[in-house]
Amino acid sequence: SIHAEHDPEGSVHYLFGIAYEGDWENYKQGVQGLWQRMKEGQEVELFVNYGWEYERVRLRKGYSAIPNDMKPQVIKDDLFFFARDIDNFTLEELKIFMDYFVNFFLADVDDTYEKKEQKLKRKTIDRALEVLRR
Repeated sequence: SIHAEHDPEGSVHYLFGIAYEGDWENYKQGVQGLWQRMKEGQEVELFVNYGWEYERVRLRKGYSAIPNDMKPQVIKDDLFFFARDIDNFTLEELKIFMDYFVNFFLADVDDTYEKKEQKLKRKTIDRALEVLRR
């Protein structure tokens, strides 16, 4: 019922209605059915589809629509694209990335955690530091 579309600048717009997916007759029937139900005063359940770009978040949070047998490959592909993006960073972008990492993870962790300036849970910080030590 609500679907996400990106404009040319990359902004997301949430649109009410039926998403057109290449089949005009199917689209037309969906729109007519939706408007008929609304005209009759029937309740219409809204479903928000954030699109494929949000699937990584769904996967990380444990409610992905990706079939279980495909999840390992999706994770592997995601890591590949993440690494490729970092490979294409300029020197300035790498410096910003590293400064952020050092300040966020390696600053005086106990001090920032106690002052609640740190947004990460202590367990997350400890896991990140363990990964870094390997």
